[in-house]
Amino acid sequence: MPLNRRKTATAILAAVAVTGSLLATAAPASAAPDWQCKATKKMLSLPNKPDVAVTVDICLAFTGSSGSYRGYEAYVRTVSWDGTGFGTGGKRLNHAYVQIRAEHKDRPMATRTERVDDYINGSEAGWRGAFYEKARYWGTKRTFTADGALYADIANDGKGYIRHDLAGTRAV
Repeated sequence: MPLNRRKTATAILAAVAVTGSLLATAAPASAAPDWQCKATKKMLSLPNKPDVAVTVDICLAFTGSSGSYRGYEAYVRTVSWDGTGFGTGGKRLNHAYVQIRAEHKDRPMATRTERVDDYINGSEAGWRGAFYEKARYWGTKRTFTADGALYADIANDGKGYIRHDLAGTRAV
């Protein structure tokens, strides 16, 4: 083999070795996050009482996998409220609950509800966390979001439950 070919071959082998070691130590591609949360604020207009702003923070978490099966759970992380006046003005809500859904391609795969009226009626402002209800899914589908709605039956307005849609999370 002539000298130029040997130098060229040696240079190519050295370049391949360096490139291979760089590829072996390169950072892995970023994976999808294991959880996502999204807070939504809704203003409830109360007849003859101070209005109240309610913020609901919903989340979705990837909980693990086994073979081709994957687990997800959607849940309410916190509910906070803030009245715009002094005191509650009496009973604000006959009933209120948050519906939480674990969704695959906007199709609910699991749904749960969490009552919140006692907390909102109990004080002018506050927050509540550590809710227990979780919409759980275990199966072969992938890429989920959490979505939900606040259903409020405002006291003395005669309208019954009114649905207030919440913003959904990003996909997990």
